[in-house]
Amino acid sequence: MKRVPVLWFVEHRAREFDVACAVKCLAEATYPVEIRIRNIYLHAARVLAEPEPAIVVHPFFYRAEGALGTEHYVKAWPRALHFNLAWEELFYSANARVKGPSDDFARTRVVHHAWGEFYERFLVEHGVSRERIHVNGNPAYQLYKRPYSEVLPGRAALAARHGLEPSDPWVFIPENYRWAFQPPHKLKKIAASAAHLGELEEMREYCIRSLRTVLAWSNDVARSGAAIIILRPRPATSTAQMLEFVQEAIGTPADRLRVSKSGTVREWILASDVVISSFSTTLIEAAIAGKPALMAEPCPLPAGLHADWHRHVPRLRTEDEFRSACAAGCSFASGSGALSAWAHAEMLANGDPIRGLARLIGRYASDTANPPRGSAGIFRRMGELMESRRARIEGARTISINHETHEGDEFTDVDVGERVAEWGRVLNGEQARSGAAGATA
Repeated sequence: MKRVPVLWFVEHRAREFDVACAVKCLAEATYPVEIRIRNIYLHAARVLAEPEPAIVVHPFFYRAEGALGTEHYVKAWPRALHFNLAWEELFYSANARVKGPSDDFARTRVVHHAWGEFYERFLVEHGVSRERIHVNGNPAYQLYKRPYSEVLPGRAALAARHGLEPSDPWVFIPENYRWAFQPPHKLKKIAASAAHLGELEEMREYCIRSLRTVLAWSNDVARSGAAIIILRPRPATSTAQMLEFVQEAIGTPADRLRVSKSGTVREWILASDVVISSFSTTLIEAAIAGKPALMAEPCPLPAGLHADWHRHVPRLRTEDEFRSACAAGCSFASGSGALSAWAHAEMLANGDPIRGLARLIGRYASDTANPPRGSAGIFRRMGELMESRRARIEGARTISINHETHEGDEFTDVDVGERVAEWGRVLNGEQARSGAAGATA
């Protein structure tokens, strides 16, 4: 049977690559699909020269018009089914207003993936019909569960790789002080109004002050020898940017305070004793993994950064509280059950979302020899064929990647093949165990 070509775009490797490779492993073993995994920016020229895909899986899709990459890919492949994975669905109040589908193409000609009913409601409020939304769950959260977690390196491997003492307490801080790294001129560029600009400036000031304070607290804990602190910059903040901020804020850090973007957030969460962050959704991941998850809040969180799920997270507002939380296993850092229960109810209530994604892509490919298209009849005129060709040429010339904000996002077909094979070994073993259990039941 002829396999349907699927193009799966990854923006951030650490966030998305494992899910993409696991879905490829599962879908290609069951359905008539061939999934090509590419970086949405880095591989632009390459993918625009490759054969036309029938399905294009996007990491995000807020609009087609004027969106770098997205616009070029829509124009290049107008007959394809465009599928929005929506890797950001949990918003704080200030960014919710700009994260909804904002043009007709995104609202009416894209299929949207939802982690839960809360995001389905959000999409419907922005003009998307429920028929174009699949509520499936958060696939990244499933990676914390067996058998998926078996593919991740353990604490001993990370300790050997990074020169850490495995017997010491490890405190992992996956930060999201993103606005601290936005210069004032960028805030003015993205502000929708004077009031919005004031809100953005308040958020920037909060992030700068908070990050400086958390760095000082972390450095004192590290210097005291009470714990090893692993600070991980968010995906779009480079290690160099963070190290510059660290140097300005506290000078040369203590040896037991490490700044690293090596590996994935998942492997560090699973290996660490305590997870502390800002308003980052990585706290939800830590709770799902059964780790103590706490929010550092040395100064009051601005209204623009409030999110509904924050009510489930214990806060660290003083240095003494922070020090106490860094003592692995202490009573203050023990509770993340409420956050975990909320996350499971909202985003893991429909079975395995990774297998769910494989089924979704596979079924779209299997329905017909030509899967449902996003814009039927669009190639009625020869001029539109020429426009598609021009879009591919223009996209190959203009789509670029900012290597500073996409540090570590490169990968090759060899990387894809090796990871898919690794998932095959883990997932095939799980399928064999499930079959054996069924036979003896």
